[in-house]
Amino acid sequence: MKKYIYIAIGGFLGAAVRLFIKNIKLPMVFGITGNILMINVIGSFVLSLFLFLTLYKWKISEELKSGVSGGFIGAFTTFSTFCKEAVFYINKNEIFKFIAYTFSSILLGLAAAWLGYSLAKYIENRSNNSIEESGEDVV
Repeated sequence: MKKYIYIAIGGFLGAAVRLFIKNIKLPMVFGITGNILMINVIGSFVLSLFLFLTLYKWKISEELKSGVSGGFIGAFTTFSTFCKEAVFYINKNEIFKFIAYTFSSILLGLAAAWLGYSLAKYIENRSNNSIEESGEDVV
């Protein structure tokens, strides 16, 4: 039951942050709005960073991990909104915008996830090196 409470709280907070960012007036790039793209790219980075840090470095409860990953990030980013935006461009026969939006979402999302992973590994390696330099026993 505790896990569901964490997910519900995370979902509420993620949806609220998403709504806040969605309402920011951002400049259009290639005629496409950047809000949903930015939300999904940030979400890809944060999810990857968080999950790899909790895998390698931080030991946190499964309930909290689910609340952040499935709750907050799950509500913050939405695949359905990405799809709705893509279909919107197709229905308006704006094929270039559809292609630009779809490919930039996928490529930037993958790049952000890779950066999150790389940062998590860097943090892990830095903390392991500083532990070894201090002479502490590494368990």
